[in-house]
Amino acid sequence: MGTNKRLGATGKRDVIVNKVVASPVVPRALRWRTLKALGWDVAESTIGANVYFGGSDISIGEKAWFDGDAPVYLAAGVRIGAGVRVLTRQDASGATRDAKPVLIGQGAQIGDGAVILAGVTVGEGAVIDPHAVVGENCSPDTRYAGDPAAAVGDV
Repeated sequence: MGTNKRLGATGKRDVIVNKVVASPVVPRALRWRTLKALGWDVAESTIGANVYFGGSDISIGEKAWFDGDAPVYLAAGVRIGAGVRVLTRQDASGATRDAKPVLIGQGAQIGDGAVILAGVTVGEGAVIDPHAVVGENCSPDTRYAGDPAAAVGDV
């Protein structure tokens, strides 16, 4: 006798957001609009195919860019400002490499125009100042600024 496993609310959200909306057959212009229609706080932005959203309490500012060559994981409560670029193929030297995932921890805040490079983990509660270029992992509850980004204090 088999078991009847029903897909819970989180599972349904994950299927819709991370399978259907993230599908390469869905046009880029439709991805952010669909997330907005689902009740997410999403402004006009570029979200590539195969981008993974790990939480549902996510805010994406206008003109944000996610390339999606490797997974981009955003935890709950992440705030991303306008013009942010999350790149999964470019490293700190500017070279294009094998795609590496980017992880942004719960409650992190990414300021307008910041760039998060391939393979970076932004810790929980970290704050990335506007226009910072982040090529190294960021500690939780720490503020980062500059190009390249460096820790400038606690939050």
